Amino acid sequence: MNESSVLRDRACEHITALFQEKLSDELTYHNLQHTLDTVEHCRTIGQGVGLSAEDQEIVDIAAYFHDSGYIESYRDHETYSKEIAETFLKNEGVPEPQMTQVLDCIEATRMPQNPKHVREQVLCDADLHNLGSPHYDALNDALRKEWKQVLDQNFNNEDWLRTNIFFLGTHRYFTDYARETLAPQRAVNLNALQEQLAELDPSTEVAIVAKEKKKKKKKPKGIDINDLEALSEKDIKFLKRKFIKEQIPERGIETMFRTTSRNHIQLSAIADNKANIMLSINAIIISIVVSSLVPQLEDRQFLLFPTLVLLVVCVLSVVFATLSTRPKVTQGTFTREDIEEKRANLLFFGNFHAVDLDDFEWGMNRVMGDREYLYGSMVRDLYFLGRVLHKKYKYLRICYNTFMIGLVLAILSFAAAFIMS
Repeated sequence: MNESSVLRDRACEHITALFQEKLSDELTYHNLQHTLDTVEHCRTIGQGVGLSAEDQEIVDIAAYFHDSGYIESYRDHETYSKEIAETFLKNEGVPEPQMTQVLDCIEATRMPQNPKHVREQVLCDADLHNLGSPHYDALNDALRKEWKQVLDQNFNNEDWLRTNIFFLGTHRYFTDYARETLAPQRAVNLNALQEQLAELDPSTEVAIVAKEKKKKKKKPKGIDINDLEALSEKDIKFLKRKFIKEQIPERGIETMFRTTSRNHIQLSAIADNKANIMLSINAIIISIVVSSLVPQLEDRQFLLFPTLVLLVVCVLSVVFATLSTRPKVTQGTFTREDIEEKRANLLFFGNFHAVDLDDFEWGMNRVMGDREYLYGSMVRDLYFLGRVLHKKYKYLRICYNTFMIGLVLAILSFAAAFIMS
């Protein structure tokens, strides 16, 4: 492994200068020291899994840049981190394939972590090395302070303990090396958090479990999600009931999707109702004009122009009202490659109505099994619902404006025709 890589050294110098110049002092955890520690852990884990020198260099450079986006935004910092890394690598003349590998490593650290290659697994494990560190408490306190200062999230002790117990209890390391060297200490850290929570609230199931462990005088080991067989049914129920339901951001996201979808549907129904009103009114006016005025035009030529104005206004209003409600159905097919590449949105009937049931069930199972794909599909569904609503209300606005202005002009035309006659 090339320890003296020029590119690696330049990345270190670039990030050090960038953080010293632009990173806020309020970031007490995601700072330069965390980045340097992550790079060091990448090298240790990389050696443990036998990374090649080329892969190790890619992982190290990705580690230097993986949190650089915090200088721009705390949320979605991975996107900004990739932009900063891409600019640096282009300036350094790094080939496209290696640049893509670096950016993929950074993207893999986005929560929930989803590494595909061993390079990405090494960086993900190094990024959360603190969970299996003997210094976990100090690092965790720094993160708590950072969240309070930057995100204005002021947890009380019990809520903070529950949040971290859930995170440690459901986290898993991806490389065999990290599972062997970090998971045992992570279990010890988890057990310590459970005992602290038990002291705060003796009625919790964690307290009951801790008491049972003390009675049996077993070595503390906590709940290790990497060994599912070691989880008792009681532990599993506890995690689901006590902690999963307390993940406010997750529930907040689901509530947001549900509320927004309902609002979109209600707005669509309102638009259709308005269009129906315009269709009914103009149909009545047209029928009256055709049955009453048209037969009199031969004897009353002065009514010809205002009658034509009124008919044109009504016809245009009908056209735009119809356009706002006219449905558009897509071809209704998708391929398994579309699902693998996450291009198809199966939450809209227009994308699957022409496929076989087996293919649809297979596709839905893939969507439900991939949190990122599922939320992505919901986001795309909301987006295209918004596009449809934009079209509806655009045509409705034209329809109402045409009817309002045209009706006034028609009445004025009738008045002028009678006066001039």
